[in-house]
Amino acid sequence: MPYVLYHDGAYGAGTAFPEPAVTLSLQILPQFAAGDVDGDGRVTVSDADLVYACHNALCTLTPEQLLRADMNGDGRVNALDAALLYALVRQQGQSDAALRNS
Repeated sequence: MPYVLYHDGAYGAGTAFPEPAVTLSLQILPQFAAGDVDGDGRVTVSDADLVYACHNALCTLTPEQLLRADMNGDGRVNALDAALLYALVRQQGQSDAALRNS
């Protein structure tokens, strides 16, 4: 089955090729809240604790958790992301003690 290039400027529309020049894959992930690493529907200090623990090689995050944990969008999960999560929790007005006991 030939593949068809619709238009690339060099060839005409509908030019047949024996194989694709580029293959794309698309994965659609469920909607999530940034920072809700444990997926419980809330951003809490336990999410920040989880990120910090994984940064220190005490656990491993799933690919979806890595997306949730990357708070600054740099493609890495590290202590900065944990610090941003801690700051977000404090900004929300939740105390560490109350969150650790929830």
